[in-house]
Amino acid sequence: MAELTEQQKAELKALAEMSDDEIDLSDIPERDVDWSTARRGLFYLPVKQEATITLDKYVLDWFEEQEVDEKARHEAINEVLIEYILDQKFPNRDKNSPEWAWKRNGERPVHPLAQKNLPTNRSE
Repeated sequence: MAELTEQQKAELKALAEMSDDEIDLSDIPERDVDWSTARRGLFYLPVKQEATITLDKYVLDWFEEQEVDEKARHEAINEVLIEYILDQKFPNRDKNSPEWAWKRNGERPVHPLAQKNLPTNRSE
């Protein structure tokens, strides 16, 4: 990125020293934005890390009965673990509230842990 010229630096300094009342907004009117349908964490992609764990046979058998596809089975196990973590972190949460609807809506997942600034797979 190129260095700013002295004139640009002076203009930025003058702007920074202006009060909000001095700024002319006549050519950019305020917008009335409705955020009621906004969805937090919609594009959140959690970091995935491969791990080898040992589970009881009846646990694996149960998940195999629920999900034939191995990838779906792994996702289901992950969802159960996320739900357990949320129960531990927020024991009094109302699971029927819109804030926790990520699981009920079958969306992939926009869960409350995504509301934190957690790392993602996406390079910014």
